[in-house]
Amino acid sequence: MDEGERLREALHELQVLRERERSSHAATRALLDCVQAYATASDPTEATLALLGALARAIGAARVLILAREGGQVQVLRALAGAEAARGRPDGAARSGEGAGTATAGARASMGEGSRRGAAEDATEPPLDLFKRARNVADLSMLGAWPDAIDPAPHRSLVSAPVPGRPHRTLCALHAAPGGFSRADLALVEHLAPLLGQALAAEALADDNALLAGVIAGSPAPVAVADATRPGRPVVYVNAAQARLAGAPPEALAGRPLAALAAPPAHGAPDRVGATADSSGAVDRALFEGAVAAGLEARFLVRAGRADGTDYWADMTLFPVGVAGDDRRRHLVATQTDVTDRVEAERERDRLRARLTGALGVTEDAFLIVGAGGEVLFANAALADALPAPGPGWATGTALAENLHAFRRYAAARPADPPPGPDDLHELARSGGGRELSLPDGRSFLVRARHGADGTLVVTAANVTRLKRIEAQMRARVAAIEAARDGILLVDSAERIVYLNRAAAELLGFDAPEAGLGRDWRKRYAAPDLPGTGAVLARRTDESGRARAHEITRSPLPADGAAPPGAVLIVRDATERLADESRAADLRAALGRAQRQEAVSQLAAGLAHEFANLLATINTAAHAIGTGAAAIGAAGAPLAAPARRIEEAAARAGRLVARLRDLGAPPRAGGTADLSPLLAALPGAAGEALPRGTRLEVETGDTALPAPAAEEAAHACLGLARLVVARGAPRARLRIEIVQPESARPLDAGLLSPGCPYAALEISAPGRTTPLPALPPPAERPARADGRAPCGTTAEAAFESGAAQPRFGDPADALSLICLQARAAGGAIERGMADDGAPAFRLYWPLATGADEADGMAPGPGSPSLAGATLLVVDRDRETGEVLHAFLEGLGAEVALCDSAAIAAEAIREEPGGWTAVIADDDAPGSDVLATLRAPAPDLPLILVTAREPAAAPGTAQAGAAGVFTKPVDLAALADRLAALPPRPGPDA
Repeated sequence: MDEGERLREALHELQVLRERERSSHAATRALLDCVQAYATASDPTEATLALLGALARAIGAARVLILAREGGQVQVLRALAGAEAARGRPDGAARSGEGAGTATAGARASMGEGSRRGAAEDATEPPLDLFKRARNVADLSMLGAWPDAIDPAPHRSLVSAPVPGRPHRTLCALHAAPGGFSRADLALVEHLAPLLGQALAAEALADDNALLAGVIAGSPAPVAVADATRPGRPVVYVNAAQARLAGAPPEALAGRPLAALAAPPAHGAPDRVGATADSSGAVDRALFEGAVAAGLEARFLVRAGRADGTDYWADMTLFPVGVAGDDRRRHLVATQTDVTDRVEAERERDRLRARLTGALGVTEDAFLIVGAGGEVLFANAALADALPAPGPGWATGTALAENLHAFRRYAAARPADPPPGPDDLHELARSGGGRELSLPDGRSFLVRARHGADGTLVVTAANVTRLKRIEAQMRARVAAIEAARDGILLVDSAERIVYLNRAAAELLGFDAPEAGLGRDWRKRYAAPDLPGTGAVLARRTDESGRARAHEITRSPLPADGAAPPGAVLIVRDATERLADESRAADLRAALGRAQRQEAVSQLAAGLAHEFANLLATINTAAHAIGTGAAAIGAAGAPLAAPARRIEEAAARAGRLVARLRDLGAPPRAGGTADLSPLLAALPGAAGEALPRGTRLEVETGDTALPAPAAEEAAHACLGLARLVVARGAPRARLRIEIVQPESARPLDAGLLSPGCPYAALEISAPGRTTPLPALPPPAERPARADGRAPCGTTAEAAFESGAAQPRFGDPADALSLICLQARAAGGAIERGMADDGAPAFRLYWPLATGADEADGMAPGPGSPSLAGATLLVVDRDRETGEVLHAFLEGLGAEVALCDSAAIAAEAIREEPGGWTAVIADDDAPGSDVLATLRAPAPDLPLILVTAREPAAAPGTAQAGAAGVFTKPVDLAALADRLAALPPRPGPDA
């Protein structure tokens, strides 16, 4: 490198160094200017504003701010515009929270438009955290929303630094141009941030001192401050209240010894309450002067004089004051209060206490006065007698707690209520109530307490032992009367209620006992003229409309002058007792009827069983004869008709046996059957149901009448026929018609539903002129003359207990039961006239529709073939078994006959796969045929034949019989059931 190059490089380095030196010099000068502005300010507030203004001028800021974070949001504490800083002295600042005084108008103007809208809008969070570290933001508009005081519109760049020692405070400067601050500006802000912290702390301290001075100067309590480091403790400050109390201006009191503020009066005359100056404060004054000389903390009551010669009682308090970090006592502060009125009141109280003590010393009630500090001020002799306190003895000056503790020790070994403690007495005084206290000797006291205006506690205890005993007796009597289940009333001579218990109020229909006071009790009953004495039975209707019967006993009060004339009434509700007696009589009568009905039911069941076995033999034999006659063709024609009549008679006899078996049994749901053949068979089946010589004419058609409980409908028609031919009518006529009403039709008994088909069965007696019996509702039928229950109730009981068929002894009972049958089946009955003018009953019986017609209405096919079937018949009646054996063999089956279930079980066990089914009689007493025959081959179909109801066959539901047939057996149905059984593997399997 030549000489020229080295010279240029040296010059360049020299220029760089000069630039650095100039920059450093500028930064140092700016820092010195700021420090000088801070140091030359007249007060801490001016120092803070001067520091902000110097900073604004040094870095060319358009705005300087002090920001604070309060409650998670940023607020502006101070704001100074660059224009104010350029004038050399700021006109003001917006100040908030740092102990500053009232901001000037210029300061409020310098906060900007955002702050004028209110602190709530300034309290927003900037997009950068300005409180963690120093920042130099080149363009504010690139970072989003800012608080109103840092609006990016006029301010484009920002420089900030946190204030050390002042948490959540930061120094911030704004510039109008982007990138308006350099690194040197940022460094200057960081250097000034600690100085700003000291300025804020000094300002807060100055504000606190100013506040304290203002409080002391304006305090209504007299305050004097003396220099504790100088002899005599001269006064250096008095507030206005102390000057008024002493009666001298503050400048006259300054420099005087502190003890002179409590100097005695200039004259020795007695004070306003009768004591001399020397005897009313000399001791406390000597102690006060010693405490002032020693600089001690103390409190005294002294008598002092004013400048005008008057005197007063002062409550004087002394306390020394030092400097933080210095153990020496720099000043001595004295406060005093004029308590002349209090002292006079206490002395007056002492005089009144002496008079009160004399008055309360002779009273029988215990009396106690306790001072605000808990000391006994007064206790009379009755208190010591009521609450013995060995030791302190309730002496004046002893502590309340000490006396109560002594009483607890005295009462510890004796059963009594725990005595109240001091807190209990104060709580009693606050509540204003009373508390009962039982003593070990059995006496009772009512303790009351009240607080006095001066904080005293006044306690009284009245002896209520006799009143407690009387109250306990009265309470026990009232409780017994109120707990009585009978109503008890006390009435006066005009029969007005003087007292009634709760039971009496309920019986007489009053909402509460108070509602009946003063009312005439007789008006609550239907009979107003009740006997004056003795027991009577009165009736009334309660609020719900129910009739009630009350038994009332009246006892007059003795006319001895101790009580007004009147009477005591005892009221008992006899409604349930009378009803129980009536129900007991009805139950006894019903029990007799039930016992008679049970006997008849048992007899009928036994006869039905025997007849069923006989009819089974007859029916099976007739079926065999008819089958044989049909097999031989024309030669057997003479036998076919008699055999058919025998079968029809056996079927009708079977239905009669079923009715006999049902006598006394609960009703069962019947299936659907064709009503037409049943009605057609009524003339031949009437028998003894109609009077001798009376015939029944039935006009039937070819239309099938599928009806539920068809047999009940036929029997109802027979019963109505008996009613219409009563009194000698020669014949009865039954006409059938199908009707379907379009709307609901209420009839004499029952209701016709719209759209439902009915078989209208009209039963009349041509030639009869007398009217038919009426059809009243069951609830309206009167009692019978012979004393039995009304017709409706008797018939309803019989119907509901299972006697579903009409009995033809009493026409009223028969008609009632027929009405019940019709309503139970969904039908109805009406009384009217036939076409020929004869009176007639019209029975409407509902007809089955749709799927209901499938129940037993389809005609069965011819007897099926049982060829190949191997059947085992078990029947203890040999004749019945042989007839059934012949019938099944006639259908092609191989049949074996056995009269013992045990023998049949052995045959099944020897060859379980060789039988198609077993037909067994289930009427052997004490035997379980199903269990016996099922054991050898559980899968073998078992068909039961019984003279009982199918549901009564033992073990039917549990064993799962393949079928149950009632005697006399429907042979066609039995053949169909056997033909439908699934095939079983033969003997070889």
